[in-house]
Amino acid sequence: MLFRSLKLAGPNGQFEGEVDYNMTMKDGKQSQMNYFLKGTKARMEMTMNGHHVVQIIDFGARKIYMLMPEQKMVMTNDIPNAPKTQGSGAAAGSITKTGNSKTILGKTAYEWRATENGDTTSIWGAKDMGFFMMAKGPGGQGPDTSWAAKLKSDGLFPLEVDSKKDNFNMVATKLDPKTLDESLFTVPSDYKDMSDMMKGLGAGMPSGMPKF
Repeated sequence: MLFRSLKLAGPNGQFEGEVDYNMTMKDGKQSQMNYFLKGTKARMEMTMNGHHVVQIIDFGARKIYMLMPEQKMVMTNDIPNAPKTQGSGAAAGSITKTGNSKTILGKTAYEWRATENGDTTSIWGAKDMGFFMMAKGPGGQGPDTSWAAKLKSDGLFPLEVDSKKDNFNMVATKLDPKTLDESLFTVPSDYKDMSDMMKGLGAGMPSGMPKF
């Protein structure tokens, strides 16, 4: 079976490989996200409103890259340091562990419930898989994912998310442990860096990115 190979991992014994998700947006549209994780690097790919979005986050270099494959362009941002008050991650809103658990794709997932700005989000996550980032798509489309940053200190990797207010649902459909090529986490040499221009238009850090 597939999950016999879950021992395959990166540094510190964390998961290395690909996690695929099916997502339902507020407007009812369906989308798929492919999330790749290797050590302190991650890559997220998805299509929203007809646009292919690729984001690479590199905590070693403290950089995050938003790639626009159709235009062969990239926007680069520095990863900010965590504010001194962040600590446990319990900023605005609250997040609590319910004590419920279930099996998702062969992994034991624990339920956490986040409440913020009138929204209640149920998150089922597994331990010891590494860090998770979630970004908004073109034009700021997508869920409010501030809970992703809050869960960093608890080492929770979401496999299922259900947001009541946003009518947003995200469910992992594939968990594929494998060795990933470093090129997945490298910006192609023929991409033009448009960071200064994009920042002038108001584009910035993705929503829900954890701060290290």
